[in-house]
Amino acid sequence: MNAVVHAIFCRKSNELMIDSGRIFKVPPQVARTVSADAPDTQFVKSWAVIFGLIPAHAQVTVLQSA
Repeated sequence: MNAVVHAIFCRKSNELMIDSGRIFKVPPQVARTVSADAPDTQFVKSWAVIFGLIPAHAQVTVLQSA
């Protein structure tokens, strides 16, 4: 089964864009858990699920800077 990305987290702006196109500012204490060295989005995903922004089965990916 292929994972479907439901949200993209941008480290530069600390924003989460969900598949509907809406953008949400991620709280700093949550956003800083995602680093360039360890792009683990588990806390960003948990925050988004708790606030009903994405479903629990959703995948969150990190926007890598060019």
